[in-house]
Amino acid sequence: MKISINTLYWDNTNPEIIDAHKKVMDYFNLKVNYTQANIHHGKWIDSIFENDINSDIFIFIDADCIPLKGEYISEAIKYCANGYMVGNAQVTNCIKAKHDLFCAPSFLVISRPYYERIGKPSAVNNKRSDIAQEFTRAAVDAELRLKMNFPTSFQSTPSGGIWRLTGYGYYGIGTIFDEKMYHLFQTRFQQNIELFKDTVRCVLKNDLSSINRKYNCRDEYMGILPIEDDYGY
Repeated sequence: MKISINTLYWDNTNPEIIDAHKKVMDYFNLKVNYTQANIHHGKWIDSIFENDINSDIFIFIDADCIPLKGEYISEAIKYCANGYMVGNAQVTNCIKAKHDLFCAPSFLVISRPYYERIGKPSAVNNKRSDIAQEFTRAAVDAELRLKMNFPTSFQSTPSGGIWRLTGYGYYGIGTIFDEKMYHLFQTRFQQNIELFKDTVRCVLKNDLSSINRKYNCRDEYMGILPIEDDYGY
């Protein structure tokens, strides 16, 4: 079984992010195919499926997303080999899809047979879906298995306010998913990059208890922190 791990980053990505990401992946002995190109994220995912005809399982992981433990990648691969698509749970609050949970491409594990069973949809976003969201829509239509990692904590408030995860709770900058995956978001801000670097340092020291977990994703923050929009309207 051949595993393909893939990360895209653009020319304007802060090199501190890439350096920290590579340190974590090397620490866990994970061989990553890094693509540095100013290409649309969805088109890049499509091109991986089109051009890599030899791999059985594909892992897509953002440059600002890391595993907290190496064994979780192995766990996700096992789920995938047993007929699941695995990913970080997300919704798209900027379009009319606020209740539509999907496996986000920040961390997405999918096999080629699964991809073919759902009809090989494009990962390009459209009016109803964010990047790769059509994968989850097609999987639901086909009644295939999904395994989502849900947010447990986050470190800071995004520009514009924290994000709702439909009725589950909230997530934001530096979200930890089920104590397994960490996703920074909004890497254009230096203060966020510092959070990423601090988290990476904790991972490399195997000191996960020292990772900043300022906000609980299941708490109710209405009236306490800014919300991105008037949810439900």
